[in-house]
Amino acid sequence: NSTQIWDKDAFNISWNSDDTEVTFSFKEEKLLPTDKDSNLVPDYNVAFRSFSGGDRIFKDKSGISRSEKHFKLTDGDFEESYKFAIKTDEAKPTITGITAETTENGGNNGDAIRVRYSERMIIYTRDISIAGGMENTAGSDTKAAAAYPGGTIATSTATAKNYNTTVVKTGGVTAYSGTWGALCGTAVYDTTDLTHKTVLLLPPKAVATANNIYLLNSPNTVAGSFTTDAAANNGENALVIQLMGVPAACGGIVAAAVAGLQTLTAVNLDESLTSNAAVATSLQTQLNLAAAALGANAPSANPFTVTSTTTSITVSFNDTSGKYIGWRQNAGFVNATGQVLPQFNTGGITLTAGQNIDVYQPGDTVRIKVNSTVLDPAGNTLDSSRDNASANAS
Repeated sequence: NSTQIWDKDAFNISWNSDDTEVTFSFKEEKLLPTDKDSNLVPDYNVAFRSFSGGDRIFKDKSGISRSEKHFKLTDGDFEESYKFAIKTDEAKPTITGITAETTENGGNNGDAIRVRYSERMIIYTRDISIAGGMENTAGSDTKAAAAYPGGTIATSTATAKNYNTTVVKTGGVTAYSGTWGALCGTAVYDTTDLTHKTVLLLPPKAVATANNIYLLNSPNTVAGSFTTDAAANNGENALVIQLMGVPAACGGIVAAAVAGLQTLTAVNLDESLTSNAAVATSLQTQLNLAAAALGANAPSANPFTVTSTTTSITVSFNDTSGKYIGWRQNAGFVNATGQVLPQFNTGGITLTAGQNIDVYQPGDTVRIKVNSTVLDPAGNTLDSSRDNASANAS
């Protein structure tokens, strides 16, 4: 069996002064695919034959033509083609840098990240594209740097999960920590890079509008000294949290939980709490109980973490189930005489229906760490000592 790889359009072609010798050199975006395993390196043949029509005729300058046995490279018979082998490729790819574009500064793709590899991560030949994940079997998505053309396993949303993303705001607060895929972002090969060394991480679009959303692992800190009184159901039972769900097909982010469940059950703090530490402990327990009460639609176990200082309370949310990307306050605690309770309805990000999610702003630090399962076209895994890069969003 053979596969047609390149025709003359893949080469720069030059003749010597008397037109007796021709040199074919690959254009920048072209090369011969190989493998890290010497037993899997393909054998190559060069032949004079039209891929489209099968025509094998070529002529010299005087018009004399030949349609077969074009090669005479030994003392033996003329041959139909020239067969040769190439070396293995055992060099592991690395991450050489990233660029974090922003909506605010006119990024064509909104908050998109370009991840640059040390080598091309996909080879487009005439009949087949060669890249990690091309086998299209279970687990192919973990091997692919980006969506494999026509693949049903290594899709743009599945391969985005290979990119662990951290966004740190100016001042040091983490705005997001999770995979790009957990946001329903996508990973595609950058078609503007003819060397095919760049992967483009594209942001998802919101399908509804909502305010003050805190993404995964983004802390919501409220300053104050908080207490509850001794009376039951006196406002400390009024907090309602809305989880931001991810549609099964990752078609966009919705301002609602999955399966039509809009909110968690109302959080009811214990009575007679006299310190931030006590309020934080009760709040964490009640939030996680409310999350677990969603049953089959629940996020991963104990997704809420609540910490405190003497002057503040901080809530963060980390769902590893893939169902949710964040949370917001839907209804707040009600303060009453003798108790002071935190409100979580400021800060965060805003989702606008039909627009890209604004994951970060200019000046934020964006860090990408790529899973070491990602393969180059020769089958080499990513070098785990050089698998990450960071940049200031601009």
